[in-house]
Parts: sequence; structure tokens; C-alpha cells
Amino acid sequence: MKPKELPPIGVLKEHFDYNPETGELRWKKPTAPRIKVGALAGTTTTGGYTCVKFKGKFIATHRIAWAMHYGEDPYPHIVDHKEGVEKGNGISNLRLATSSENNYNKRLHSNNTSGHRGVSYNKNHKKWCALGTIGGKLKTLGEFESVEEAVACRQKFEQDNNILIWDR
Repeated sequence: MKPKELPPIGVLKEHFDYNPETGELRWKKPTAPRIKVGALAGTTTTGGYTCVKFKGKFIATHRIAWAMHYGEDPYPHIVDHKEGVEKGNGISNLRLATSSENNYNKRLHSNNTSGHRGVSYNKNHKKWCALGTIGGKLKTLGEFESVEEAVACRQKFEQDNNILIWDR
């Protein structure tokens, strides 16, 4: 979902309560008769994010959480979940991020055999490959006999290029 400008902070605080420790967003002033005061706001999407329909627009609840906690709309920035969506919208799990930082923080692909970002097995060469991206260009960092060597190379690349890694 592409970031959108939020309603004014005062309007959000009038309609929602946010608990920064649990990440829960609850209705304070519902916008529809079927919504009860104190009920959790929003529904979970197939991607695991929670969105709320507010004044005719769908808004990601983690963006509302950020705005309510810090008192400013994060737009045009992305609000990223440091430890993944499944860890919730607690303020300690949220950060402003660039698009590439947000993409880095996504789950590993299900076909990742190494269990590490930027490390894959090259069947043709029968070696482990370390890969990295700089300026949108994919670079081969080297081929190695062991997965540990490839991981070490990738980690050095991340350190040398100041790629922000969140501990999981």
C-alpha cells in the first residue's frame, strides 16, 4: 500500500486510542453504528497488515500509530515494522524507512536455501554466492565453498556500505 497523507492528528486522536506498548489501536469515537467504543480498529489484510476504513479511505493502522505517538504525519515516508508485521504496531517495532530499507526488512523468500539475505547456492558452479545491491544494481560479491564464508562476505558488505540491519 502506497503511503497517503493522514487526516489531521487532532482528528485521529478524537477517534482513536493508541497504546504504544501493545500497539493496539482502539475506537474512541466510532464512525459507524456497528463499531463499538473500545473495539480494536481495523481488519487484517492478507499481507498481515491492519487497515482501518476512516472517512471513506483505507489507512494502515501502523501509520496512524506513528502519527498519534509522534504527533506528526509520517507522509511521504514509509513506516516500517523493524521485526516484521507479526510483531505488531508497538512503537518500539516501528521506524521511518526508505523504500529499500523497507524491502530489506521483508521476510526471506520461501525458496531461500541459505536462510540468509543475499546468499544463495549456485548449482552450476556448485558454490555459495554472496550478492549485494548498491544504487539499485545487483553485484556478485563472490563465490564460496561454504555457506558460512558467503554469509561472512555478505555481512562485511553490509557493514562497509552502512546497510541498516535490524536484529531479529
